[in-house]
Amino acid sequence: MTLYTTDPREVEDQLTLLTFDEASHAFGEAFQQIFEQAPSTETLACLLAQSALETGRWRKIHCYNFGNVKASGSYAGQLCYFRCNEVINGRIEWFDPPHAQCRFRAYLTALEGVREHLRFLAKPRYAKALAAALVGQPGLLCEELRRA
Repeated sequence: MTLYTTDPREVEDQLTLLTFDEASHAFGEAFQQIFEQAPSTETLACLLAQSALETGRWRKIHCYNFGNVKASGSYAGQLCYFRCNEVINGRIEWFDPPHAQCRFRAYLTALEGVREHLRFLAKPRYAKALAAALVGQPGLLCEELRRA
């Protein structure tokens, strides 16, 4: 087991692979729980498309973190570390654990990860991205995520 810190919230990084049907079920159920209604076919398609893009068609999900959301210093939940890159000043820079750029949120199940992903998208900073998903516009969803 590879851990990089003594933080008791840290869990080992694992790729948590899903099939399309598993991802679709998790997104549909989580959406129902968060928004108290089933997603439209278009909304579900947008959310799945963006998620597939972000996670290599659900083959590269680290600890069910569907949006590769970083774990800030104030984040209270579980976290994991893995090597990653960022575009900084137009250049790709790589970071290795335990660098803070490599600290990501971690979840125990796909449903938990999707619920938190939807809650993250519901934050004011990402409201336009979520609005695009709600009206079935995947290109606008991705553009608004990039802007935010």
